[in-house]
Amino acid sequence: MKATRIRDCERRLILLEMLRNRHDHPSASDCVKDMRKLVPSIGSSTIYRHLGELTDSGLITEYRPSKGPTRFDAKNHDHAHFYCLKCHALIDVENFKIQADWPGSVQSKSCIVKGICDGCEKINNL
Repeated sequence: MKATRIRDCERRLILLEMLRNRHDHPSASDCVKDMRKLVPSIGSSTIYRHLGELTDSGLITEYRPSKGPTRFDAKNHDHAHFYCLKCHALIDVENFKIQADWPGSVQSKSCIVKGICDGCEKINNL
């Protein structure tokens, strides 16, 4: 039993590190593909379980766009997201501040701005 726990802990750490090294917001199926390159014997259900555990622990954030698969983000600093309504890209927006006189203590913040990304705008203007 202990060997399984150690193995699971190592796999969770590999998954977390893989997510931290990405510059996009992968879906669970993207995580499965990437994790199998690193740990070929890992099962899909194990990866899904680890994603849930990492989300529940607050180490990663789960985003559920209105269309497309759930996405994951391991960046834990304050930043916003821009969601493209055409290509469904979820793009980090740095240096975005949400400032207000909140009527209580803020436990978490999330901001997703929706629109058409620069890449899709360029394609439309050709």
